[in-house]
Amino acid sequence: MQKFKVRTTAKFDKKFKHLSEVERKKYRKTLGLLENPAHRSLCTHAYEERGKGVKGSYTSMRERVFWKMEGTTIWVIDIGSH
Repeated sequence: MQKFKVRTTAKFDKKFKHLSEVERKKYRKTLGLLENPAHRSLCTHAYEERGKGVKGSYTSMRERVFWKMEGTTIWVIDIGSH
């Protein structure tokens, strides 16, 4: 199983900075799981309306992390809701 490098964009970092510590913990867990983007717990879906090749993965039932794969790097680009 190939592990991917997970990187974040400035847009994600800005929003992440304003989350509570409880919310940050959820997002950190999800970012760790993204090293294997096929992980079942991520419940990943395509979100083409957010851009070509963009996928969303659960952090909670309400919140998502949006990301895009480029080679062996996963770029986490945004935080949002379902």
